[in-house]
Amino acid sequence: MTIEKGRLWGREPSGPPDRHVTGNDADLARCVTIPGAELGRPPRSVRPALLNYRPTPDADLARALGLGPAGPGGNTEVVLDVLVIQLDDPRVRPVVAVNAVEIGAVADRARRWSRRVPVTVSIDDRPGWSGQATGLLVANGQFLRGADAVPRGHPGDGWAEVNVYAMGTGTRRAMRGRLATGSHVPHPEIVERRGRRIEIETRRPVPVVADGSRVGTAAGLVIQVLPGALRLLL
Repeated sequence: MTIEKGRLWGREPSGPPDRHVTGNDADLARCVTIPGAELGRPPRSVRPALLNYRPTPDADLARALGLGPAGPGGNTEVVLDVLVIQLDDPRVRPVVAVNAVEIGAVADRARRWSRRVPVTVSIDDRPGWSGQATGLLVANGQFLRGADAVPRGHPGDGWAEVNVYAMGTGTRRAMRGRLATGSHVPHPEIVERRGRRIEIETRRPVPVVADGSRVGTAAGLVIQVLPGALRLLL
């Protein structure tokens, strides 16, 4: 169940936690089960385990939830979305991300020497954007390496936020200086979109990073929002 306009997010805990987890975004993602996410099949969710989560300082999703290293108080249960990533190699199994997927050089990683490549983005089976970019960020959460990279991001709203970094070399440094506070957007050279199924194609393979861990290189991939695949105590 995702949040709706005018509706409070969170509820009384449905019971004691099923598991206790300590770690960062990637550690949390490893706790997500997606039955049906086999090759060529759309992912589906089952009722996830209720996790008592103690984040490490580098956990960006926890920052979006206001959850510090001391761990949860245990008074509120929230249901979160995750992102399911399928690279263009059919032999590679889907990968789960709880916070963000980076394709190419994004936000804080876009330097003067970062090359732009042709990119085509389809969102929910409709044309989303086409042009030259250093990279794309598909976000479930709000923060990336501690910076407020996606101010609109909310991990329980059923949407993925898509930021395309189409900046020329002269504007990248100034953009990075505004990342911490989220004041880098709106920006005429950062394309902002949102959707539930994002298909990305590039002319040449670029690095793909999920929750801070590199999962490979690809010239094409599909990212889908899987609603309600993660339950946490806050």
